[in-house]
Amino acid sequence: MPPAIDEPIVRLVHSEIGLPELFAKIARDNGMIVDMVNVRNLAPGLSSFFEAKALRQSHFPTPDC
Repeated sequence: MPPAIDEPIVRLVHSEIGLPELFAKIARDNGMIVDMVNVRNLAPGLSSFFEAKALRQSHFPTPDC
């Protein structure tokens, strides 16, 4: 088990919004397409996105990258 880290050190990002919302805002500011979905809706959401963009393939990093 890693040692416990104090909350102020863990949360170096101070914002009025949560981290997912902050990430989405920064991603949009950088020209990325952001659609926040629940994990249960991830597969159907990706499928819809790929169909809408006429994508035939995609690449995702593996955990060991």
